[in-house]
Amino acid sequence: MVRYGRATQRYPKGPKYPKGPKNPMTDISPLAEIHSSARVDRSASVGPFCILGPGAELAAGVRLAGRVSLAGRVTVGGGSRLACGVTAGEQAPPADAEADHELNGGEITPLFLGPGREPAVVIGDDVRVAAAAVIYRPRDENQITVIGDGGDIGPHAMIGPGCRLGAAVTVRHAATLSSDVHVAAYARLGAHAVVAPGVCIGESANIEPHSYVTQDVPPFAVAGGRPTRIKGIDRPRLARLGMDDRVITELEDAFLMIYQARLEIDAARELLRKRDMLAPAVNQFLMFLERLAERGERTAPAIPQNFNTVPSGVERKAA
Repeated sequence: MVRYGRATQRYPKGPKYPKGPKNPMTDISPLAEIHSSARVDRSASVGPFCILGPGAELAAGVRLAGRVSLAGRVTVGGGSRLACGVTAGEQAPPADAEADHELNGGEITPLFLGPGREPAVVIGDDVRVAAAAVIYRPRDENQITVIGDGGDIGPHAMIGPGCRLGAAVTVRHAATLSSDVHVAAYARLGAHAVVAPGVCIGESANIEPHSYVTQDVPPFAVAGGRPTRIKGIDRPRLARLGMDDRVITELEDAFLMIYQARLEIDAARELLRKRDMLAPAVNQFLMFLERLAERGERTAPAIPQNFNTVPSGVERKAA
């Protein structure tokens, strides 16, 4: 029977998952698989089809959506949220499967090792990990993969083995960090950016989307391209982070002295000191470049001609 264009008959509802007995101490789905050695706080929530391996630990207020896999000794800090399909603690696939097979004597490395034996993955407090993101455990037992407090990992992002992310680091959609990448606090990686192994990204640095980062990026700088070039100081983002406008101007002058006027770092520091422009952030920027120079990795990037002008009193040197 149809009345006013609407059917009065109700269609039967779809099948429901079995509820099973509820745990009075925690909000754990009966469809979740939790190892006996895993530790879950009373206020934590574990969704259906989640897998917690041996040694996994959930702090207070952690929320795991459905199909989250924590393989091995993975620690999740208080208040963190892991969306559907997140995987953490698994072993990264080798670059050359045949070479890795020969290195292990023809044996396959198991997914779950005993608690306390395999390297750890630490996810800090108030971290947001979006759907289908992957966080690998380090290959060396003496290393650790760390996601700092307040981090934001986008969907389908990949954090390689041995990576260390500082506080409030943002990794956008489908960004890839290779092994042993260090990212300082408040840095941001754009969508689909790829970071090569061993690269260090400084504090509050901004990596543009679709970039391929092959060299270290100084703090407070913006970088982009394939391969990446250091383009300048990210004034708009530093202003949003609360940095004083005068300090941002001093950072821009230091950047132009070194990268465009091609002054030596010591000469630039002395000139900035005479002008009373050596703020702690500027000194941090110069110290980062000094470490790069000691390793022989600092290269002057190509800067657009209309980017800015050389600070007054600085003579431009020929390239």
